[in-house]
Amino acid sequence: MLTNPDLRNKAMTLRPEGLIKGTKGGKREVAYPIESIEELSMIDQVLRDESVKFLSETIDSGEPFYLIHSFSKIHNDNYPAPKYKGKSPAAMPVRDAMIEVDDITGELMALLKEKGVLENTLVIFTSDNGANEDTWPDSGYHPWRGGKGTTWEGGVRVPGVVYWKGMIEPGQINNGLMDLTDIYMTSLRLGGVMDKLPDNLYFDGIDQTAFLLAENGKSRRQVVYMWNRTDFCALRWLDYKIHFKVFNTVIPRRNIDASVLQDIGTAPWVFNLNMDPKEMASTGHQYFEWGVPQATKFMKAHIGTMKKYPNTDIGLGI
Repeated sequence: MLTNPDLRNKAMTLRPEGLIKGTKGGKREVAYPIESIEELSMIDQVLRDESVKFLSETIDSGEPFYLIHSFSKIHNDNYPAPKYKGKSPAAMPVRDAMIEVDDITGELMALLKEKGVLENTLVIFTSDNGANEDTWPDSGYHPWRGGKGTTWEGGVRVPGVVYWKGMIEPGQINNGLMDLTDIYMTSLRLGGVMDKLPDNLYFDGIDQTAFLLAENGKSRRQVVYMWNRTDFCALRWLDYKIHFKVFNTVIPRRNIDASVLQDIGTAPWVFNLNMDPKEMASTGHQYFEWGVPQATKFMKAHIGTMKKYPNTDIGLGI
């Protein structure tokens, strides 16, 4: 209960929650207020309309474009738009939301085709984290250990579909390493602006243009680094996952709500993901002594970049 009159008056005059819209050099504003579950369920329809508008106007102007279309689904508390309620065979919100996401993706692809730019557009469909098991039973599922919020494979291994008509040979499956930061650098290369990067910043991403465009291309990424807030936890190198800190999920499927981060013991926890993709039994001391020095070297070099180029403090250390 607020007892301070000034705080109480301020709380009563706060603008409603909702989708925030802003332009470079302009003000931010609530473009779509959300005051009910019904309005919350329509977020992705609103975002679809915005992306359709942006693509149509930009393509018609003849200007190049770069669009990141982020879905509110599939996430916590899935509320599918009314026309999608019960549309999935399971008739559960998260499954209904999958159908909604699939339909919107199809609409955006159809618009690119209709506008005649599909053959000149690289499309990447992926996720920023693994399935959120904390919302079980209305949650995502996967065969990996852990989920969103952890650095186990269930939290960091995500599918990625890359499409460019006439440029990428269809039907290829590749297990090469690629990090989300690589999308940025690859986009800059394809956009012809790689030479405009400032030289006083450190860029984690790697240009993966050749990996994506060459038939059966090879990834240029040697290591993927994994963090939890401000703690370095693990890295992926070759077929191996090396943990320097590990998540202990106290309650099943509560990777965010009931999980603790713990230091390792004598040796790093190491899993050969080809043999043990579920990270069930560490064999670091038994089979990976040869690789520990190199993995440690990778870790120290990576952390060293933070000393020269410190991260911006965004409050994650609280």
